[in-house]
Amino acid sequence: MFEEIIESFEHDIWDFMVLSPVEPINNSTFMQVGAPEEIVNYHYTLEIGFYSDESGLTMYRLYTLNKDFILQCFVDYWQDQVIPDVSSWEDITEEMN
Repeated sequence: MFEEIIESFEHDIWDFMVLSPVEPINNSTFMQVGAPEEIVNYHYTLEIGFYSDESGLTMYRLYTLNKDFILQCFVDYWQDQVIPDVSSWEDITEEMN
């Protein structure tokens, strides 16, 4: 299912897929992937958001060419309720404020 959706993304058209669990997963309230862009050196934009009463919204972004990685992140999130390791992802929290 996820693979078909991501395969249908077209370059430079803002297609995206968002997963939002009923209950947060380790404070994560959503994960999303955006369509590839032809004019840059990456294909997909993967983002994940977290919310806590103490810190509010925190959001991370990863640009990647690796579609298999994206699919694995979505399967892990959906089926196993496991979030990816975002320690090397860009913290874009300031962009949201």
